[in-house]
Amino acid sequence: MLQDDKMAGYAGIRAYFRSSMNALNYTEWEDAFNIDNIPDTLLSKANRIYHIASFSSSRADAYDMESLEVDQDIRISVFFKGYRSAATAIDNAMTAKDTILESVLASSSRLSTAGIQNIYFNNSQIIELDESNDNIAVLELNFLVRIVLCV
Repeated sequence: MLQDDKMAGYAGIRAYFRSSMNALNYTEWEDAFNIDNIPDTLLSKANRIYHIASFSSSRADAYDMESLEVDQDIRISVFFKGYRSAATAIDNAMTAKDTILESVLASSSRLSTAGIQNIYFNNSQIIELDESNDNIAVLELNFLVRIVLCV
């Protein structure tokens, strides 16, 4: 059953997003929480850095004698440098948004991953990395992931 699968439950969530982003040739920034310390040398390389934030809160949705359905919020942040203008970074982020959503939300992938019942796109925004440097845009994609835990 699901308990025997290493990618089931919570462990499968980050692994799923990591696999989807890596397949698109993005490189993960592996700092657990901090995105403010990404070196400029990495941000300037081909605009292919991402970060997965899995929030500590999750919500139980349904429970029976054998399983628990849980909703978990996930944020993917993708970084884009606008070399001569911030508008270029925003344009690149909008293009990447389409590609990332198509990959992450492909039913052939999201509905066939052990433990993941479904993935829903919540919302997105494009913000500056920090107020002192608006030449780096951050595309934030927010998802809700429903998983099934065997109890």
